[in-house]
Amino acid sequence: MLASNRPLTATYVRCAVTYVVFYSVFYGLPQWLEHGEARLFYVDVARSQALANRFELFQLPAFALYRHGEFHCRFAAPFQAAAVRAALAAALLAPAEEEP
Repeated sequence: MLASNRPLTATYVRCAVTYVVFYSVFYGLPQWLEHGEARLFYVDVARSQALANRFELFQLPAFALYRHGEFHCRFAAPFQAAAVRAALAAALLAPAEEEP
């Protein structure tokens, strides 16, 4: 049945690929960052609107960098390990900003 119905097969394949990418980004990336000295926390702005408002997380993806418990800066990067790593390295070199 599935082999004869190509649009349905394509839909299932797209769905599976979406799940794998979602899992990799939202579960794999934090685990990767945890092995270093950085920790990444995911905030679901649909569920935690007060937290999103507190940290002004309106343009997604958004990153807020804290060093030693103190706000350092915000930075933006696509959800790709290399891009996040490069943006994080640049943010660590940047001077500290005022907390939003």
